[in-house]
Amino acid sequence: MSPDPNVQFHLSIWKDYTPPRTVAMRTEQTGRHVVAPEHEPQEEIYSWPLRTDVWAGIPNGEVRSRLIDKLFERLDFPLPPAERSLAVLSDFIATAERAIANGDAGLVPIAVGDETVAMNPLLALVLHLKWIIQCFADRPGISVSIR
Repeated sequence: MSPDPNVQFHLSIWKDYTPPRTVAMRTEQTGRHVVAPEHEPQEEIYSWPLRTDVWAGIPNGEVRSRLIDKLFERLDFPLPPAERSLAVLSDFIATAERAIANGDAGLVPIAVGDETVAMNPLLALVLHLKWIIQCFADRPGISVSIR
């Protein structure tokens, strides 16, 4: 299955995976390998492929780069789950809200069905991320990734 070319980025929420029984994997290099808690396996519990360009309303390239770097570098999947916490999303939200308050992120026309509406894509992203934090904040072992 090839990636959808319309997806700008894909946000995933993960939780620590605890198998009901001992799990073993077979690998070519080591033969059989038992998956234990210290391996930190996780399972995806929420997936959001974002197809809207949330950076479209940010004309200043420096502001856009700062926001993109803050989100993508700190939530890159190869980082350990403990480093990809919901706190990273909260930090990004604070930075994005400052950009919105400073007027660095504005309205852009977005096609919705047969109509075109003006919206602030960065504000829409911030509101959705706040909802994600609200939904998952009290669950243990939660991490976030963006790819």
